Amino acid sequence: MHIVVACRSAGSEEASIARIALGQARELARSCDVTVISEQAPPARYALPFVRVRSRSWSFLRRFAHVPIELSFARAVRRKVRALRPDFVVCHSHVVGAYLAGVAPYAVVVNGDIFERPRGTYDARLTALYERMTPRAYRGAALVVIVSPAMRPFAVSGGAREEAIELIPNGIDPDELGPLPAERPAEPRVLYVGRLAPEKGVEDLIEAIRITRLPLTIVGSGPLEHELRTRAAGLPIAFVGPRRRAELGALYASHSVTCVPSISDPLPTVVLESLLCGTPVVGTRAGGIPWMVEDGVNGFIVEPHDPHALAAALAKHDALARMAPHTRASVLPRFAWETVGKQLTDAIARRV
Repeated sequence: MHIVVACRSAGSEEASIARIALGQARELARSCDVTVISEQAPPARYALPFVRVRSRSWSFLRRFAHVPIELSFARAVRRKVRALRPDFVVCHSHVVGAYLAGVAPYAVVVNGDIFERPRGTYDARLTALYERMTPRAYRGAALVVIVSPAMRPFAVSGGAREEAIELIPNGIDPDELGPLPAERPAEPRVLYVGRLAPEKGVEDLIEAIRITRLPLTIVGSGPLEHELRTRAAGLPIAFVGPRRRAELGALYASHSVTCVPSISDPLPTVVLESLLCGTPVVGTRAGGIPWMVEDGVNGFIVEPHDPHALAAALAKHDALARMAPHTRASVLPRFAWETVGKQLTDAIARRV
């Protein structure tokens, strides 16, 4: 069986979608012939056959370039798929899926739903494009991969057939996170890792820190960074910017708790990473977070937009410390790439 995995950014493991696509391609390659279609070659360590597409550059449009870039890549993938004639295509874009309808059997991997995000998260032009393309992609898909149960209603409302939908989470590779320190922190220290964007709820976390005065490290950047720095003035909060994945293990393990205060988050990798490194998670009842965090077992769950509840959960230092030795077992083997890769391979095989 020949499978194509199409992902525009597959050359960069630092990009979350690329990392997921590469992990899937590597696992599929254990039993199938796999070709990656992307604008950039995958890292050499994956040893995956690769076909480059050279879609037109729209950088001169600056912030208005999103729509033409998406369309240009989708058209380029369609041309390559027609030439390769694979048995199946795995798409990491609804737009690519829409362009493959009637060309080859394909899967759409639903890493997120643009219509679930808070207003203003995406450019209006990009939202309009997805309003047009998403139903077409879902209707034509032989397989719709939802990464958490929270994505099912969005796939169904978008037009996906029930029999096409399968729950297959993203995988996690412990080796990507680098070495862990030998000792756990003795004092409470809170960590946030992710984009500084409207859907992440970081402003609620800052208000929780205003209540608890616990030290907080914020890893990441994004459109709200200036506003959040202003909110955090005078609080024990350190903004350290983005970090490479190989540095994240040490960061997680040097903090007593990771906070994921999201408003919308289908399957935040940060939860898996933190638990894998022995750090409990305080997260919100949003998206796939409650599916990964079992309240009182490997962390605590609170309602979104509730800084006081966040503060109360983050302050449970003794309870969180007791959870730390058991968090890794809540991730493996359930989210190991070997496990989820077999699920994806079997799901495709049933449709070819």
